[in-house]
Amino acid sequence: MEIPLQLLDPCVTLARQCRLTKLLVMIEDRLNSNKELEMLKPGLHVTSLLVETQDRWQLQLEFGSLADVALPQELCALGTGELPFEPEFAWMYSDIVFLVENHKFYCHKAFFCGRSDYFKALVRDHFHEGSVSDEELPVIELHNLSSDLTVDNVYDVMCAADLFLLPGLKRYCANAMARFLSINDVVMVLKTARIFNLPRLEDQCAEFMAENLEQVLELQEFEELVKTDAADVKDRDDTDTIDIIDSVRFHVTSCIQTYSEMQEADEQLKLIDDFLLSLGLEC
Repeated sequence: MEIPLQLLDPCVTLARQCRLTKLLVMIEDRLNSNKELEMLKPGLHVTSLLVETQDRWQLQLEFGSLADVALPQELCALGTGELPFEPEFAWMYSDIVFLVENHKFYCHKAFFCGRSDYFKALVRDHFHEGSVSDEELPVIELHNLSSDLTVDNVYDVMCAADLFLLPGLKRYCANAMARFLSINDVVMVLKTARIFNLPRLEDQCAEFMAENLEQVLELQEFEELVKTDAADVKDRDDTDTIDIIDSVRFHVTSCIQTYSEMQEADEQLKLIDDFLLSLGLEC
């Protein structure tokens, strides 16, 4: 866990309030190590604290309990009160509230500010989206969120992850999109991968296209994608490459092990060449 030094005091306060003794010990040990390092290397300035341990299960358990307490009682299926405060007093130990569809989540700035620059700015109310609750805690309203990823909402969650600057959630959404791939949406997903800068998802789309080449070549969307990629090459010559075609060709030929597979790959490559000729393109 990496803690920026400007967020160290809130983290220590949180750990003390919630009696996260393991975290306190780890922070103190790392602080002492950093001080020794700065003394040994004059001019060195440490800006963050990296807390690591091989025995992480206790800390993970404590954080998990803290997350459970943040849940509204009506949404929590587990018993609460594990930490040194009961659910009805949980708000007293929080320093920010997220209001999602009329449910209040009592949370801690230290976690959100450390994970996302968006939330850091939001917490400081740069966007003027906050208010003050009856308990004198800042309240942030979030809309159109979902805890389950489906074919219908994964794109919306991806947009939210990009908006809130949450790269881990973006990767999670990308993995879900890869599982949901179909002939009808593979081109759209590939474009999405490019928009959100997800090269692994883009490559998975190209691999899917190679595995379903005949059907993909019949798609009007794929034809438009190829034309767009060709037009994006500045001062393109007749034999210059086209990004999507290069990627599909790579996957067609990448796993050849037998003579029959080589013959099948040659047939697929010929399909690609014929397709390009029908568009008046070469590469």
